[in-house]
Amino acid sequence: MRAEYDYISTIVQEGSFTRAAEKLFMTQPALSIAVRKIEKKAGMPLFERNSRPLRLTQAGEAYFRTIRKMQALENDLNREIQELKDLRTGILTIGGSHYILSYKIPHLLTAFVEKYPGIQLHLIEESSDTLLALLEKEELDLTFSCDPAVIQRHSHHYRAFRDQILLAVPRTVPLDGSVRSSALTGRDVREGRAFRPDCPAIPLAQFRDLDFILLTPGNNLHQRCQVLFQHAGFTPRIRLMLSQLATAYHLAEHGFAAAFVSDAMVSEDTDSLLFFRLSDADCIRMFHALLPDRDFTPYAVRAFIRLLGN
Repeated sequence: MRAEYDYISTIVQEGSFTRAAEKLFMTQPALSIAVRKIEKKAGMPLFERNSRPLRLTQAGEAYFRTIRKMQALENDLNREIQELKDLRTGILTIGGSHYILSYKIPHLLTAFVEKYPGIQLHLIEESSDTLLALLEKEELDLTFSCDPAVIQRHSHHYRAFRDQILLAVPRTVPLDGSVRSSALTGRDVREGRAFRPDCPAIPLAQFRDLDFILLTPGNNLHQRCQVLFQHAGFTPRIRLMLSQLATAYHLAEHGFAAAFVSDAMVSEDTDSLLFFRLSDADCIRMFHALLPDRDFTPYAVRAFIRLLGN
């Protein structure tokens, strides 16, 4: 149908079959045959072939007006699609835990809205389990997980970022001298020393006599800590369980108990805590961005994933 529109429009613009055929990169007889097929479907001629320059018949004028309307609609559609591709409009809904939204991706969110100011950014802050349920219902465009089993269940996932779980111990807690000598300061953590091969790694079993703050079920770190304690061979003394990692960090700062924290949230000027790199491999978390299992990925989502890869 598009070709038929192009044939008629080009003939009207050029005023002859010969010039129109040249512009369309086809022979004049081929164009004439194509137009006669169109006229046969219309039931009457569209051009007055004896006039010079070529003129439309009354039926041809009606046909051409319709073509112009169809072309205008197509142009509007193409423009709207292009605007979506150029990310001038649209909505991006991202789900994440308080930790991820506050400590891991604020710089990405800022970069995204600066680059694509026409996109409405919606953020949903919930636990890992809740976010995965929302993703399954396609109420999110994107969320994050560091659980290998969860990641493998989703056909659309993209490597995003990593972090390291450290044990934060109040400085006032008595520790064995050899253990204390392996402690990291806030500055050490911010400078990335915890990731360096020469950084000492301490078995969690060395801290079996401490009181702990743990996260509640539904958070990835709750599940991960169960594995850490199982590997270490002891049942922890849990002084408090809560839902927010940041709250655990601040309570540890005030001497409440030891807490598992991410390197991303450690402040350089923290002087009330000692940080320990643990020897268990489960303390390194690799997060992936997860998308709903659908065929089409919105352009805004693709743009955000590109930022993750930079």
